[in-house]
Amino acid sequence: MIEKYTMRYSKTLFISLFVLFISAKEVKAQIDTSFWFAAPWVTPDHWWRDPIAFHFSTFANPTSVRLRMPRTGYDTTIVIPANSLFSKNVDFMMAAIETKPANVVANSGFQITSDFPITVVYDVITRAPGYNNAETFSLKGQNGIGLEFVTPFQTRWNNKLLPGDLDGSGIIEQPYQQINIVATEDNTIIYITPRCNVVGGHPANVTYSVTLPFKGNTYTVQNMVQNTSVLGNNLAGSIVVANKPISVTVADDSVNPSGGGGCYDLMGDQIVPTDVIGTEYIVLRGFLNVGSEESFFVTATANFTTVTINDGAITTVILNQGDTYRYQLAQPRTHIQTDKAVYVLHMAGYGCELGEALLPPLNCAGSDIVTFPRTNPQLFSINVLCPTGSEGSFLLNGSPALVPAASF
Repeated sequence: MIEKYTMRYSKTLFISLFVLFISAKEVKAQIDTSFWFAAPWVTPDHWWRDPIAFHFSTFANPTSVRLRMPRTGYDTTIVIPANSLFSKNVDFMMAAIETKPANVVANSGFQITSDFPITVVYDVITRAPGYNNAETFSLKGQNGIGLEFVTPFQTRWNNKLLPGDLDGSGIIEQPYQQINIVATEDNTIIYITPRCNVVGGHPANVTYSVTLPFKGNTYTVQNMVQNTSVLGNNLAGSIVVANKPISVTVADDSVNPSGGGGCYDLMGDQIVPTDVIGTEYIVLRGFLNVGSEESFFVTATANFTTVTINDGAITTVILNQGDTYRYQLAQPRTHIQTDKAVYVLHMAGYGCELGEALLPPLNCAGSDIVTFPRTNPQLFSINVLCPTGSEGSFLLNGSPALVPAASF
């Protein structure tokens, strides 16, 4: 079985495939028939407003997919052939799809349903010549819906302070970190404890509440400044609790790796609630250069969490709820074991081009089929992790020759 989480960068698309055979609990896969999503706001002064698309992948059956925004009235149904990928551009309604401004109840929530299981990716696409600020957000289906979340973010690099008004709006729209929330039921009350001061005058570490009257209503938590490498300016470890199920997206706009070159990139993912995360992970090193400091970030959900990291050397730390620990990757594989459930966020990419994804725990049972789109001609890489003895078990586009056992 394969669990796939997708990372998308400005100049590369990187897929991590995890082949897992043991599940400690029943966990629904990313392949599902029901999805909710709140899309982040992306600064137009870096991204150029290239296309935005949902990518739908089907499997053995022709599938009817309904894409709707319950609060705006947008509603369309697409019939997709079996074993196919269909991309639906939605940037024609740009003003409606992004969850903005911060600290305001908005109507930008997406609901996606299908009559057979599918996978869904939200893609902030970028084009030549700059390939600026792209990212993909892998929707988690029912795995992504819950009552309690502790938000993982990278804590190493800042959001780049943008120098000019690229889109000609007359305003330089700076990038920020965001937490985007969508209600899946009416009369949802959300309790938010941010780890830094956020838009709306809400101070760090003080809980406040927001009511979303209708399903499909959305709300964004946004930090205040660009220097997020300073702990008190970062949303990492913020707590989001709701009385009814919600879905949560994290986004980190135009992140600039100091010493890594001229890159600055959108990073983010749809995350899962605390009852879906785990205690054991393996991280495969990607392709960032040394200056970009490829890292993973462990965010604790309970006090007195012991984290043991093994990449040939042993590192042990103790974290409390909301604490985040960064570990810079030096080896091809790194093992993480904890005594309480944690989030692990992997910051990877190619060269100095950044992207990130929430990693699945090793006890997470998944699907035996993975699909992925490709929207530009830049470098394309796949990392595959599997148990010993399974190295010759893969087909890529139907061919066993493209992921041979000798490659492991």
